[in-house]
Amino acid sequence: MSNRSNFSLYELELAARLIGKEIDQRKKEGETLKGPFSETLRVTVQCDGSISRGSDTEVTPTFKLADLLEPVLLRYAGETEDPKAFLSAMEGVITATIQIGKDAVMSTVAEDTKAVFNDIKERAKQTHHKTAKKTPRAGNTVVAGTVDRIEDHEIDVVGS
Repeated sequence: MSNRSNFSLYELELAARLIGKEIDQRKKEGETLKGPFSETLRVTVQCDGSISRGSDTEVTPTFKLADLLEPVLLRYAGETEDPKAFLSAMEGVITATIQIGKDAVMSTVAEDTKAVFNDIKERAKQTHHKTAKKTPRAGNTVVAGTVDRIEDHEIDVVGS
């Protein structure tokens, strides 16, 4: 026996998105659920709105410079006379950065050094976008409408 409702996927998506928007708005306004709790609820709601989806597209995966750190360090370490010593020194640098904080470390770096690095990072990002394999992505789903409470139902609590 299936637990599937008799709603269409479009109806479920519309309801989920409209309710999701309402939840996001209330959280943004500071509302929270405080627990622990256990509630049994039965309400009748009405969703009134529209749903549309744009054309499917292909997107380039996000460029993450941090993903390149390990291969760059290992490759560079292999070019040194003592790769283990180089990597041990990097461990100290990484540990210190964690302890001090990246912002404190960055505040000690000369602005011209940051500028050169930012230029390199930007060119790497452009290369990534030119060469990375694109992945399919469904078009954006747009919903508009309202969700309203139609009726409250009394719940009989057994054992109270």
